[in-house]
Amino acid sequence: MRKRWTREVLVAAIRAWERQYGEPPARPDWSPTAAAYIGDLTRIRRFRAGDWPWAGSVVCEFGSWNAGILAAGFEPRAPGGAGNVARRRNQRVKT
Repeated sequence: MRKRWTREVLVAAIRAWERQYGEPPARPDWSPTAAAYIGDLTRIRRFRAGDWPWAGSVVCEFGSWNAGILAAGFEPRAPGGAGNVARRRNQRVKT
């Protein structure tokens, strides 16, 4: 039987993630495909280690990822994810 990710359950999951990891989830935290695309195996392991909803469940319920983060009482990250900016800079090829 599939778990029903209601609005209330999704908000609770976002808050639980924040308590466990010290910040609300970023979209790749709940999308192993996106995490794999950016080469972030830590995000994949954390997702698989818990009972977390897929990012698409948040988007379907709230209309956008950021709307779900706001509904849980958190400030959304900057576009592209504030935490990803430094990593992308480090991955650039130096000329």
